[in-house]
Amino acid sequence: MKKIYFFNLMLLLLVSFTSFSQNRSAYIEPREERNITQISFTEESIILNNETAYKYERQGDSFIIKTMEDIDLIKGKITNVGYNEFESLIIFLKLNKKFTNSKITGRNDLIFALADFNVFKRDLTMDEDKLTEFIALYNEL
Repeated sequence: MKKIYFFNLMLLLLVSFTSFSQNRSAYIEPREERNITQISFTEESIILNNETAYKYERQGDSFIIKTMEDIDLIKGKITNVGYNEFESLIIFLKLNKKFTNSKITGRNDLIFALADFNVFKRDLTMDEDKLTEFIALYNEL
């Protein structure tokens, strides 16, 4: 009986470790060394490489990401489509492009995905060519 319990425990630990160790945005594989290696969030900001890079405002189900100079960059709306199921519509304002992806359902998912794709440059600004490529590859509209 102890052997069965031990085997089940080890199997559970292995499955848990494998699930936990996977990157949140593993579906977007970095092609080169990442420019952004640290990402964190506050209620009102996005912090990249330990520097406050962007402002964040949330109003109900909608959000907006702005530069530190208050220039609107990204608008998004998150919709609940079922139990623990969400979808979002994101608009990249400078490019006037609408974007949706079933794996990107909010600010955090979006920022991690953009960082994995190296849309953010080392100076924390966005590379428009990379952003255009990102949209072309991952947009599900």
